[in-house]
Amino acid sequence: RAPIALPDTINTESYEYNAFIAPDESYLIFGGYNRSDGLGSGDLYISYQTETGWSEAKNLGNAINSNKMDYCPFVKDHVLYFTSKRDLTIDKPKAVLDYDALLEELWKYDNGSSRVYRINFETLKN
Repeated sequence: RAPIALPDTINTESYEYNAFIAPDESYLIFGGYNRSDGLGSGDLYISYQTETGWSEAKNLGNAINSNKMDYCPFVKDHVLYFTSKRDLTIDKPKAVLDYDALLEELWKYDNGSSRVYRINFETLKN
């Protein structure tokens, strides 16, 4: 049997990827790339299963999404785990950084490398 694409409440002319479906199939979280309501290059969205099908996908907002790529969602025990390339390094420092300060800035945990994050999901999903 051939796979069947989900409806346009989820799929767009852009790209959708990394879907996670709740064990009871009540909701679907997925990544969306370059969507009109996106905060970054890729954001996480949620759609709920209703009596008439999948609801319009909703951006999970800036509590989860960053101005970079956010992807690979997974929910376990009311916690959403996801990967993000968020970058909290200083783009334009107020003063010239010496070598040690520059290295410290570049080696910050949130330096744009893919990292796994977690957040309580129950307060966000509704």
